[in-house]
Amino acid sequence: MAIEPIGSIDAEFIGVVRERLNPDLAQRQGLGRNSIGFRDLVRAIGDADPVQLTVQVDELPNDPAAIDYSGYTFLLPRKLAPRDIERGALILARLSPVEALGGISRVWLAREIELLTP
Repeated sequence: MAIEPIGSIDAEFIGVVRERLNPDLAQRQGLGRNSIGFRDLVRAIGDADPVQLTVQVDELPNDPAAIDYSGYTFLLPRKLAPRDIERGALILARLSPVEALGGISRVWLAREIELLTP
C-alpha cells in the first residue's frame, strides 16, 4: 500500500529499499527543461536530477508483527544520496511532503536518510 503525501505531515520510518531510479522529472511531468514549471519543480525539490527510492516498511524479516507492507516512493537530492544505497538496503528516512507546479503535484522529499545496513 503506497503512502501518499497529504497535507504537511512529515514521515519517519525504517524500511527496505525495493527500487532505486534516476527519473527524468521533466519528461514525467510533461515539462520542458527550460520551462517555468520545471524550474518551480526543481526549486521545490532542490535538484534537477534527483534519485527516486521506493522503500517498503513493516517488511523486516525478524519482525513478527510485520503484516502491513506499506511503502513510500520519494525523491532524494543526489547530494543526500549515499552511493551504496541499493535494493535490499535497510535505511532510516525522514520525509516531508513538497508541493510543486502551483499545487498540482505533491511528492515526498527526503530531508535526511541514513544507511543502516548495506
